[in-house]
Amino acid sequence: MKGPEFDSGPLDTPLKDGLAALHLDAGDAERAQLLSYLRTLSQWSRKHNLTAHREPMAMLVHHLLDSATAIAFVRGRYCVDVGSGAGFPGIVIACLRPALEVTLLDSVERKMSFCRHASATAGIRNVRCVHGRVEHFEPERRADTIVARAFTSLARLFELSRGFLSDNGRIVAMKGRRDDGELAAAEAAGADVEVVRVQTPGLDAERHVVLMRRRDARECAA
Repeated sequence: MKGPEFDSGPLDTPLKDGLAALHLDAGDAERAQLLSYLRTLSQWSRKHNLTAHREPMAMLVHHLLDSATAIAFVRGRYCVDVGSGAGFPGIVIACLRPALEVTLLDSVERKMSFCRHASATAGIRNVRCVHGRVEHFEPERRADTIVARAFTSLARLFELSRGFLSDNGRIVAMKGRRDDGELAAAEAAGADVEVVRVQTPGLDAERHVVLMRRRDARECAA
């Protein structure tokens, strides 16, 4: 994992500006943690191929700022990031919402090992990394928010994770282009669905957040 030092200095201002554009208040300490995390990702990716983006500014936009677009939709005190991979968006959410308890879940142990090391190195303490498959996940309590970024189809995500979603909880699925067929399949699977278009600062690409709730929980409450 040796190689040229990752220079985070030039990234602080665009990170600060990008978070401000998303109406997120991040101090010097939080930005330093995020850039530490990005530095570790850059180092590990030389050996473990954790990300397709290797140029620092591309990593900042595609990973940190893109992940940060989910934060406005996170509710409650306990969040689970399913199919977390290298920790996006869960690590970013945990850093910028330190009062939130965040569990990262992924079936690849190598990725969870990276997340444990990188979050500890950055001093992000409200993260728990779990190696396992979503369908076998049995948390001590149900999640207020479940987040997923480029994990699986909406219907499959809902079917896999609805069992550990609280009655009033929501699933926050990060997507690119809107896919009406995928939305219809999620509704057929029993989800109440809402679609919100979001803009990642510095990224000229279509982005949407799909919010899903358990329709059966709503009907029971009524």
